[in-house]
Amino acid sequence: MLDPHRPIAVAGLSGVRVYTDTRDASTFYALPASPVVEDLELTLTGQRQAAGFQVSGGVVSLTTTLSLEAALRRRVEKRLMQQAGGRPVRLAPATWSAGAVEVRLIPRVTLAGRPALYGDNRCALQAKLDAASARELEQAWEGGLRDAQVEYRLTSGATPGTTRRSLRFESSRRTSDGREQRTVTEKTSSSRRSAGSAAELRFAGPLRGGRLGSVRRIGM
Repeated sequence: MLDPHRPIAVAGLSGVRVYTDTRDASTFYALPASPVVEDLELTLTGQRQAAGFQVSGGVVSLTTTLSLEAALRRRVEKRLMQQAGGRPVRLAPATWSAGAVEVRLIPRVTLAGRPALYGDNRCALQAKLDAASARELEQAWEGGLRDAQVEYRLTSGATPGTTRRSLRFESSRRTSDGREQRTVTEKTSSSRRSAGSAAELRFAGPLRGGRLGSVRRIGM
């Protein structure tokens, strides 16, 4: 399991966060410091008039991911092996107990959802826009959404559970006729294990990844 309290530095690599495993010293987890946004689409609805297209609303959709590309994973693995003195290491996929994604395109348009808690942590988001939000987003879109921000919040750590312990007791005594009599008793106890080591990790940054598609306009 990924240890959220023990990140490590990897020489020669920036933009990557690496964590150790709670039990296996040869297992590591690597993630990009900031998420990637893909499949950005903006559709505007309205009416075509002599003065131009009058926007009345719209829909914006996108997909976010948080995972390393294969080439970068190989570089991380190679560096970790060098830091381990040549010993074999393994980059394992991280799994999470909870997560949330938030993408702020402009001050009045923010998309939020829950990602997959494994693999590339993919999250598909969509939001309907009123007329004012659609017009503002169209202007920012044409400028490349330079002020947009995306954030992942993922929780990793021990999960609650129950621990059981069994104890065995042996005793002996002599009977009146001199024979030895043995007695064996087993007792089982249970205790609740809390998620004391759980922690929330934050991965955030500016919009990066897929290109902005052209704006679609639908209207009479």
